[in-house]
Amino acid sequence: MALCSFDSAEAAQSPATSPGSARIEMGGVSFAVPKDWSSQRISGGILLLAPRTERGWQANIFLQHVTDRENRSLDKAITDLIPSLAARKQGFKELARSVERHPAGLQVAFVEYLNQSENTPLREREVVIALQGSERLFIVLSSEVGVFGKYEATFSGFLESMSQ
Repeated sequence: MALCSFDSAEAAQSPATSPGSARIEMGGVSFAVPKDWSSQRISGGILLLAPRTERGWQANIFLQHVTDRENRSLDKAITDLIPSLAARKQGFKELARSVERHPAGLQVAFVEYLNQSENTPLREREVVIALQGSERLFIVLSSEVGVFGKYEATFSGFLESMSQ
């Protein structure tokens, strides 16, 4: 099951891919910032925030550049990530996972899951992008479960906008 269709017409029309969008860069990869979203550097990463809080949660995208000391394949990295997510995320329930190739030529792994943050039910998509050697870019796309569909085009458009 493909978690992100890189050639989707819906993603191409996303606010994240509007001409003239601001771009952020991490790990030698850049992305279009979704329209009206704010950006801030926090503890080793970049946090993008939706303009408003809905249902007790502010949809967000978090990026972090890391080194995989074991230099695992993305299949193995995602398989190894699941127990960690289950331990850290209250009510963790995996929905799907896949490994795909982005049009920019990078291999991308996805795992989508449900969990709870305090009393807010969340739907999140963890993305791992293989960079050079053992370098990886981790991205978490997050929203309250009931509004995830509203942000799907923005999340997909953000990933679609990736370039090196």
